[in-house]
Amino acid sequence: MMIETDIAVVGGGAVGMLSAILAAQAGLRVVVIEKQPVVAAAGPAATVATMPAEFDLRSFALTAAAMEVLSQAGCLALLPSSRLSPLEAMTVWDAGSRGCIHFDAMDIGAPALGVVLENATLMQALQARARTLPALTWLAGHAVTGLIQDRPLRVLLDDGEVCARLVIAADGRNSRIRELLDVEMPGADYAQHAVVANLRTAQPHQQRAWQRFLATGPVALLPLPAADCCAMVWSTTPQAAKDLIAMPDAQFCQTLGEATEFCLGEISEPTVRLGFPLLRANVQHYVQRGVAFVGDAAHIVHPLAGQGLNLGIMDAACLIETVLDARTDGRDIGARGVLRRYERKRKGENLLTSWTMDGFKHLFGNHRRWLGWLRGAGMMAFDGAGPLKRALIARTSGMEGDLPRFARRPRGTA
Repeated sequence: MMIETDIAVVGGGAVGMLSAILAAQAGLRVVVIEKQPVVAAAGPAATVATMPAEFDLRSFALTAAAMEVLSQAGCLALLPSSRLSPLEAMTVWDAGSRGCIHFDAMDIGAPALGVVLENATLMQALQARARTLPALTWLAGHAVTGLIQDRPLRVLLDDGEVCARLVIAADGRNSRIRELLDVEMPGADYAQHAVVANLRTAQPHQQRAWQRFLATGPVALLPLPAADCCAMVWSTTPQAAKDLIAMPDAQFCQTLGEATEFCLGEISEPTVRLGFPLLRANVQHYVQRGVAFVGDAAHIVHPLAGQGLNLGIMDAACLIETVLDARTDGRDIGARGVLRRYERKRKGENLLTSWTMDGFKHLFGNHRRWLGWLRGAGMMAFDGAGPLKRALIARTSGMEGDLPRFARRPRGTA
C-alpha cells in the first residue's frame, strides 16, 4: 500500500480525528492512521441512557469554545441531545477549611458553562462526520513502524507507507511518533491515581458539578444526562485508589458519600471502577520540520479542572488554522517556520494551565492549619468578588481569550 496525501494524522482519537476533519473539510487531503481496528465504543449513542452502567466510563466536561470547534467541524449536529448534559453550575469546596466557591452560567449570561459528554458518543459523531468527507481516508488497524523526514515525509506502516507534506502526531501520551523522533517528554509523577466510575445519586444533580478538595486529592461528580446519574473522578494516592477499586459496592458508596459530604444524598449502583496514574509532562518543542504534536502527545495535565481534552481540541483548531493560512499564502504547510506559529500560540497557554493545576494540587494538598485557614478565607473572598469571578468563568469556559478562529462563535449567532 502506497498513499500520497497532504496531511497524515497519526492517532484516531478525538484530537486526531478532529484535526483531520477540520483540514479535510477545507479541501486538504488527509489520511488518519489508527493502530486500533475499532476506535469507538460499541453501542448506539442515540439511545437514551437511564442507568449508570449504560454510560461510558470516560466522560469529559467540554467548554463552550470546544463545543464551537465541534460545531464548525460539522460534528455538533451529529451529537444526540439525549447523550449531552449541559453543565450549568459548579460548586467547589475545601475539606480542610470552610472555603466554598459557586460558579453559575447565569453570572455571565450564558445558558451553560459547558457540556458533559461521553467519549464513545463524541467518537461516534467524529467518525460519522469523517465518513462524509471525500478528502479524508481513515486507515484503522495499521501500526506505524517508522518515519523518514524526507520531502515529502514517509510514514512507514506494517503493510505500506503514507507520504505526506505534514505529519500530525495525535497518538497520545505514549506517542509512537515521539518515540521514533527521539523526542523527550519530561515531567513529574504526581504520586496520585485517578479513579473513574458512574453511579446513581438519591437527589437529582440539577446540571451542577460538585468538586471537593481532600488532603489526598480532589473528588468530583459530573452530571450525566440522566437526572440522577453522575460520573465520578477521584484523584488520590495510589494505595487509596487500589482500595477504592477493590471495595465492595456498598462500602464504596459509603466512602464516596462521606468524601463528598453526601451533597447529592445516598449513592448507589456504582459501575466497575477503573484507575490510571496521573502525571504532568510537556515536550520542549511542539514542532519539527514536517511534524506537529497535539493533545496528549504534546502535554499532559492534572485532571482536577477537566482541561485535558479541551486543550487538545484548541491545539487541533490552532494548528489547522495555521496550516490553512500557510496554504492561502502559498507557503509549505510542513515548514518549521510555519508550524512555529502554532507552537507560539499554544505552548504558553498549555504551560499556564499545567502550572495552574500544579499550584492547586500543592495548595490544597498542604496540611498546615494556617494555610487551610488562608485557603478558606481566600475562597470565600473570591466567591464574593463578582467581576473577578465572572472574568474567570468566562475565561475557563472558553467564552473569552485569544481563541482560534474555529473556536469563535460567528457574530450574530446565539
